[in-house]
Amino acid sequence: MENYSITDLTFGSKNRFEVKFEEKNKKNETLLIHIDRCEGSNSQHSLPKLWFKNGWTKKELTTYWHISTYVKNESGCWGLYNPQQKLHESGGRYVVDFDWMFEATEGNKEKLINEVYRRFMNAQ
Repeated sequence: MENYSITDLTFGSKNRFEVKFEEKNKKNETLLIHIDRCEGSNSQHSLPKLWFKNGWTKKELTTYWHISTYVKNESGCWGLYNPQQKLHESGGRYVVDFDWMFEATEGNKEKLINEVYRRFMNAQ
């Protein structure tokens, strides 16, 4: 995709990125994504250990991507179109969508960027 620019916010360590999209969607919104590379720890209470222990991931992730989305229009800014979040079955809150929690590889980073962009561009 050539419709965005990506900036390494960590001056070469490749742990945090900002992805800025050039075009607006049909709702006249703009999109910015922050992507953070996270690592598990040896603690029994680390998120990847708890996710795996509870059966939410198929394996314990040693690294993973965490994304935050920033969607702006004339009314403000919201965290929309993030595949790592889904509405809880109760409808009262958002929870992690573990189908989109991936090891921190370049290919998985691209997969997340592409999915956010797809949701953004298909917004009605």
